[in-house]
Amino acid sequence: MTLGKILVVDDDVGLQYLMRLGLQRAGYEFIMATTGEEGVRKVRTEKPDLVLMDVIMPGMGGFEACERIRQLPEGRHIPIIFFSALSELDGEVRGQDRGKDEYITKPVKMRDLLARIEHHLRREAPALGHVGRVVEAKARLLVINDNTVLAELISTVLKRQGYKVDTVFSSAEGLRKARELKPDLVIMDVSMSVMDGYEVCRRLRSDPDTAHLAVLMLTTRKEPKRQFRDSGPGAVVFLTMPVKMKELLQRVKSLLRAGGDSAV
Repeated sequence: MTLGKILVVDDDVGLQYLMRLGLQRAGYEFIMATTGEEGVRKVRTEKPDLVLMDVIMPGMGGFEACERIRQLPEGRHIPIIFFSALSELDGEVRGQDRGKDEYITKPVKMRDLLARIEHHLRREAPALGHVGRVVEAKARLLVINDNTVLAELISTVLKRQGYKVDTVFSSAEGLRKARELKPDLVIMDVSMSVMDGYEVCRRLRSDPDTAHLAVLMLTTRKEPKRQFRDSGPGAVVFLTMPVKMKELLQRVKSLLRAGGDSAV
């Protein structure tokens, strides 16, 4: 799912391909720019939540592009992570002088990069324009996902909206927590190891204590299996990945507002 819009500015097409795979699999919306000039334009038109910027590129380099982005109303507060094969301290200092948020040396490890992205987006979550207003009702949500990075980021954004959120990283623990807490809404991924989301739903439905719980299911399938009702008590609503965080929040609010009485 798209937990944020990431702009990658790099003239290395091979690296762009790897970044696309890694970021989309992690749930982010990927935007590509191959020059500094294009990166500045796309900050203005696409309004990304975070920029990954190479330092050395033909024409406008990463540092100059950063300076121009900082002059834009859309880019003044966007986190920028520089990455480069350069390891000299001078390069790192230059980046800091230009208002950067982070400097990572190539080769980039995707796991480390995703952790840094999560850190910056979590820190900026209250200011992101796409996360909506804080809800008045303090509904209780249960997030079940064995991808800890995604689970924690989803939980953080939901908490910023005023929800009470419990997060677990396995389907078995999710079932136990659902029975224990009886949340207002369960948000879980279809693709989990050991027990997938469909099986979790079946077990929730077979238990009288949890049969009424509404579920928001995240899936990569364009046409997910429609094994469950999509309205009324115990509704299961699907969101196809990648999904923008704004859409996720809208679905959450709609399900809670309906109290499970109507489809979303």
